[in-house]
This record gives sequence, structure tokens and C-alpha cells, in this order.
Amino acid sequence: MSVSDVTDKIPEYGNTIYTFESLKNTVYNDTPAMYVFRPSIDQYKRCLSRENRKEFRMLLKANKFQFHVILPEGILDTGVAAFFQCTSLISVTLPEGIEEITNDAFAECSSLTSINLPEGLHKIGTRAFQGCSSLAVATLPQGLQVLGGSAFDGCSSLTSVTLPQGLQWIAVNVFRGCSSLTAVTLQQGLQVIGAGAFQGCSSLISVNLPRGLQRVEESAFQGCSSLTTVTLPYGIRNMGQNVFLGCSNLQVIHAPEYTKMDKIRKGLGIASNATIVYTSDDIKSAQSAVNLRGHGKLKLHF
Repeated sequence: MSVSDVTDKIPEYGNTIYTFESLKNTVYNDTPAMYVFRPSIDQYKRCLSRENRKEFRMLLKANKFQFHVILPEGILDTGVAAFFQCTSLISVTLPEGIEEITNDAFAECSSLTSINLPEGLHKIGTRAFQGCSSLAVATLPQGLQVLGGSAFDGCSSLTSVTLPQGLQWIAVNVFRGCSSLTAVTLQQGLQVIGAGAFQGCSSLISVNLPRGLQRVEESAFQGCSSLTTVTLPYGIRNMGQNVFLGCSNLQVIHAPEYTKMDKIRKGLGIASNATIVYTSDDIKSAQSAVNLRGHGKLKLHF
């Protein structure tokens, strides 16, 4: 959603508020309704100042109000915990040129349904959208370099995610508890999937891990009870314990021959009735050993 898209909808949303003082007057004196809050850069800084930040958050959780926030051009980041627990926040429009969504910026904004993530955004901080249980779509922009731990943890309405090319690391618990997530697209260039990254994504059906992936950490897909198929790429070197524990419907795992997955399936949490299909590839990994930490530590040579 662009700035112009939101501007076009302002009559539908209701009156526009431009200052911190007007925001206070509206919440304290007016009838609950939909409002657009569109501060200048100076007014936004005032909202996040030490003396005002607590009240600012309180205003945006006012009962029966709904707010659509358009952040000003010229800001480079949202500010740490800027909208933490702002439960009356419905949507956000970020400006072109913003580079970072900082830690806890929108954490526990349980009514947030939409936010645009502009090209040029480089970092989404730790817990940035944790507990945003109404957020259904997250389109991550090309050029995103850092996706912090627990960034979308507990976003239980999130249905699909496409990760951009160039993102090398999915941090710990990024999509944990995204129970409506049915599809995830992982691009080449990804090297590490962190511990618990997709734990409890109980609607996720299949995962195709990209070539170049080197490590899948412990419990990464634990509790993905709808997961039926997984494809492991050539070149994978490390897998942590219980990666697939509780994946009760996992039927087929496609894996390179050198992994000898059948020997370490127990430590990875793979059910005994799952079928492992070994694949071959003309391109051999440059490594001479694979460390798959399924049950204790086992080095496999190929």
C-alpha cells in the first residue's frame, strides 16, 4: 500500500490528524471512530520523545478507536518500540527511503492488518511484528539483508511469505507460531535457517529448501503438523536436533545421497513411517564431510 493509496481512502477512513496535540484532543474528547494520523517528521519525533512516547502508545490503544498511520518522508527508521502494544492501530504506510523497522516497532499490535514494506528497507528488527495476530500478508522487499529473531513470531493470521533473494539468514523463531502459514518461498542465497524459525507453523504443507543452504538449526520445523514433503538441497552441511519433531504428516523427504538420512532420522525427529528418497546430482559439494547433528554428532563422508 503506497502513500497515495492511503490518501485516496482518507474520506473512507475518517478525519486526518496531523499533530500530537490533535491526537490527544481527539482521543480524550471525540467519539471513537476511524482516523488517519499523518504527522510531520517533527511531530513524529515529538510523539517518540522521552516525555511523550508512553502517552503516544496509550493513545493508539484507545478503546473503540481505529487508526491508520502514515509515517513521514525523511525518516530512516521507525524508532524502537514506536507502536508497541498499540492495539487500535489498523494499518501503516511507511515512506520510501526508510531503511529499518527497529526492534519491537509494531510488536503486539494485534489489530494491525496491513503494512507496506518499501524497496530500500534493509533491516527488520527483533520482534518487530511479534504478536501481530491480524496481519495476513508480509511482502518482504528485495534488498532486505537482516530479518531479526522473532520478527513475525505469533503472527497467527499470516498465510504466505516470500523471502527475497540475497537474504542469507533466517534468525531464531522468526515465523514461530504462524499457524495459518501455508506457503513459504525460500530463495537461493539463503544459507542458514535458525532454531525454531518455523516451529508451530501447523498449516505449512511443503518446503523446498534452496540450493546453497548450509545449515538448518534445531527445531526449525518442529510441530509443523501439516508438513507432508521436504526437499533438502545438495551442499547442506549441518542439521540440528529435532528439526522435524512433531511433523506427524511428513511423508516424503527428498535428500542428497551423501546425507544418509535414514541413519540419523531419529535424532532429527523424523517419524518411522516417513519415506526418504535419495537424490543424486552431478555437482558435488566442495566439502569432504557433512556434519549432521541428528543424534549426538555424526560426520558423514561422501
